[in-house]
Order: sequence, then structure tokens, then C-alpha cells
Amino acid sequence: MCTTADACEEGGLCIGLAPNTCNDANACTSDSCDTAAQTCVNAPAGGPCDDGNACTLSDACTAATCTGTTANCGDGNGCTSDANGSQVAELLPQL
Repeated sequence: MCTTADACEEGGLCIGLAPNTCNDANACTSDSCDTAAQTCVNAPAGGPCDDGNACTLSDACTAATCTGTTANCGDGNGCTSDANGSQVAELLPQL
């Protein structure tokens, strides 16, 4: 499990040709292989990330999930209805 492209040499000895990175494509996990248990370990990791939502700020990893704080789009103008557009930070005018 901790190696890929394993091959058997003459005499029956099995060797791993390349290490398995165990990458789960989650920026909020630290990926490794436990050689004793021969299993992948994808432990939660902290730090900054990008949740892909333009309407959030200060994105960070929490419990292996990337989340951000909702942006305040208020412009202080009573003639506009301020809101976050879907996936795009924008001010929506009041009609």
C-alpha cells in the first residue's frame, strides 16, 4: 500500500518502485502512508485554504474542511439592496 508499481524480482522478492503519496486531493488534510499498518492516513490539517466561494473571506481549514466567513457587502447606501451573489461577490441594486 505504501508503494506503487510493485514488482517481483528474481527469487521472489517483491519490491516497491515508487512511494504512494496517499493524496486525497483535500488541501485540509496531511497525507501520508503508515508503513507499519500499510494504510493511507489523511489526518486533518490546519492553515489557510481556498473554499472556491468569492463571497467568503479568511478561508481556513477546520476539521479537514475548508470554510470561510461570509463577506459583508453592505455599501451604506439605502437605495441599494446589498447581498452576496451566487459564487461572485457583488452588490445587487434595489429595483
